Amino acid sequence: MAPPCDATTCPEGCCDSSGICQPGDTAAACGAAGAACASCEGEDVCTEGACQPSPCDATTCPEGCCDSSGICQPGDTAAACGAAGAACASCEGDDVCTEGACQPSPCDATTCPEGCCDSAGACQPGNTAVACGAAGAACASCEGEDVCTEGACVAPPCDATTCPEGCCDTSGVCQPGNSAAACGAAGLACVGCEGDNVCTEGACGPPPCDATTCPEGCCDSSGACQPGNTAAACGAAGAACSSCADENICTAGSCVECLPSQTEQEACGYCGTRERTCASDSTWSAWDVCSGEGECAAGAEETQACNIHGSRARSCGATCAWEPWSQCDYVPSFSWENVLAKGTNFARRVQVEGNDLWVGTSGGLLHSSDNGTTWSVLTSNDGLSGDSVSALLVFGHAVYVGSSQGLSYSTDRGASWATLTAADGLAGDNIKVVRRAPDGSLWVGTSSGVSHGSPQSGWVNYTSANGLVHDDVVDVAIGPNGSIWLAHDSVTRVTGLSVSSDNGQTWTNPSLPRPRNPVKALFFDSSNVLWVSTWVDGLFRSPDLGATWTQIKPLVYGTTSGSFVSSFYEYPNGTLWIGTQGSGPSGVSITTDSGTTWIKRNNLNNLLALSLDGDSSGRVFVTTWGGGLSWTDDQGATWASMPTQLGIPENQVTAVSRGPSGTIWIGTVQAFASYTADGGNTWTNVQWPVLGTMSKNVQHLFFDEAANTMWISTGNGLFSTSDMGATFSTSNALAGLGSNNVQGAFVSHVGGQTIYWAATSSGTADGAGGVSKSLDGITWTNHPRDNEQNGSNITNSVFVDSTGTVWAATESGLRFSTDQGANWTTWLYRLNSGLPAFEYKSVWVEQDGTLWV
Repeated sequence: MAPPCDATTCPEGCCDSSGICQPGDTAAACGAAGAACASCEGEDVCTEGACQPSPCDATTCPEGCCDSSGICQPGDTAAACGAAGAACASCEGDDVCTEGACQPSPCDATTCPEGCCDSAGACQPGNTAVACGAAGAACASCEGEDVCTEGACVAPPCDATTCPEGCCDTSGVCQPGNSAAACGAAGLACVGCEGDNVCTEGACGPPPCDATTCPEGCCDSSGACQPGNTAAACGAAGAACSSCADENICTAGSCVECLPSQTEQEACGYCGTRERTCASDSTWSAWDVCSGEGECAAGAEETQACNIHGSRARSCGATCAWEPWSQCDYVPSFSWENVLAKGTNFARRVQVEGNDLWVGTSGGLLHSSDNGTTWSVLTSNDGLSGDSVSALLVFGHAVYVGSSQGLSYSTDRGASWATLTAADGLAGDNIKVVRRAPDGSLWVGTSSGVSHGSPQSGWVNYTSANGLVHDDVVDVAIGPNGSIWLAHDSVTRVTGLSVSSDNGQTWTNPSLPRPRNPVKALFFDSSNVLWVSTWVDGLFRSPDLGATWTQIKPLVYGTTSGSFVSSFYEYPNGTLWIGTQGSGPSGVSITTDSGTTWIKRNNLNNLLALSLDGDSSGRVFVTTWGGGLSWTDDQGATWASMPTQLGIPENQVTAVSRGPSGTIWIGTVQAFASYTADGGNTWTNVQWPVLGTMSKNVQHLFFDEAANTMWISTGNGLFSTSDMGATFSTSNALAGLGSNNVQGAFVSHVGGQTIYWAATSSGTADGAGGVSKSLDGITWTNHPRDNEQNGSNITNSVFVDSTGTVWAATESGLRFSTDQGANWTTWLYRLNSGLPAFEYKSVWVEQDGTLWV
């Protein structure tokens, strides 16, 4: 029997089901070491006696490729690409697997859906003229000017790029754009021009203005055809329009001054007229002489002294003829009570410099360093050019003082003085104003022009010959950027502003609302608003250097006090103060709203305010005409004034007269007389023997110039002195006077004879009064009314006129004698004279015989 199939008998193979040893290397009988043969499943193969998957190779995987696990893959994907059992490859990027090899992906609708495929099979964007297409179709090259639009070659669109010089018609075709039918530019849609409009530079518009389109007129700057018959646009035959010069006219397309034979008139002078005629060449002849002039400027006003101390006024009517004079107001212009204040109360200028207060008056320059408690007085005796101060400027230690005799200056606060006049280079001696410019130079206004310079550098003078309105310069103001403004107020009342913006090299004359309006004062406030005071129309303000004006009116009895402004002062808070004077109630007015409303401060010692200034404490000083210097610490609610005493024993002054050698004498109620030889700066007191207990007050002063004797009438006798009060002669009732109560005296020198006359009143026991006469001034004969009609002998005044007639003002009529007192005639109330009253206080006769009572 055969041996069993086992590892011994079949060590290299396997034993099949029949016990036969098989090789063990086939899929049908696979095994080893005499084990039972196994049949390999599927595609498995027998390898080394064991069923194993078949190896991936060209045999097992002839159509595909073997992956890294030895598995046969189809080999047709980009992730596993290959063939003939080769190792699978992974295609890079967008490559695809084609026929077992990685190849670029084919260009088609799938791989190139938005573009086209070029000849190399590459996908192109398909939007250019050289490669145009879509959906993976083959790229096409556009012909000519065609462009690629949405993957197709088409004609290019009409726009600014393709038609930059023309316009696009409705078919999208580019047209030249220069015809009325198709007008346009920059590739915009073509338009058809309406009517007669033409296409110019791609826009429809009127046809060009020229001789063809505008044959009767002229072409203006905008190309429009104008009639050509106005001064603003003059021309013809389509030429450019011209603008005719001022006052020229346009005729037949040409600018001319006038039409031949044309005449015209204009106002001239004072309500006059003048005429001129147009010549054949259309130019004006010279103006004829002004004819039909009146005697004054309509609206002008003037005043005149009357009755010695009074004044009257008149106005020029609409026909340039003077209206009748107003009635004389009889108001005295001066008051000696106020003159007695520290040299004079006619204070014209005030300026505060640090702790120093300077006041220019009609009697000298006052200086105080303690707010007006004590004063020093400087006059011509101290080196000033004159006693009456008309201009004042103080800065640092320098003091400039102007008068009608020149300009005096001090560099040591008034310790020493030098004087400049026209002989030293000034425009004139009569100084009106002194101002200091920002560069330190001075502007000096005079009645003969304005001077610019300094005492050290010399002077340059400017007058009407240099362009000023007038030579009389009454005020100077320094404006913005150093501009110089001059005010003119001449005796002829010429209008008044001159301005220079180049330090006097050239001058202009800005116009005020009314021509020929004299200017009194100028002022620039801190906002550079110009304030101008005028004689005729009051106060004006201009915020734009005279381009426009606002009038602040009315001044008289209106919103402010006074009829014209004489001075300005700006308070530290910007409030504007003005000093006013003239007709009506004057004084100081204040505004906080640029002149819309005013606060009137008319509670001064004297209301004619001449000058204003203030110090750092807020105190405001004002000088007045006749009222001296006043000041306020409460915005003008209350005022204090300079003390009125200056060595005079009594302020109650009862009489005044000129005396020997130009002295001024005053009498008081206390048997004193005082005289001054220096304009009131200093006074000398004199007194005479007092008789009894009668009233001692001085009632009248009379200076007999021929005998250089002062006669003093008192309530206690008549006294005379020929030696300035050193000795006196006395007359009373005992010497024959009608009474010790002497009301007045007069010395006549008629026909070579000197006669002394005294007016006496009644006394208690020393006579009944009357007119007393003396041939020697010592013994007297009285002429009472005993031999006349009944009435009072009280005689208040006696006067002898140039014919020798003696006049006596009494309590019972007016007496007169034509024979030196031998016989008398009395004019009574209405009975034989028409006189308006019984009692008469004074009598006086003018040289022409006019009688005043």
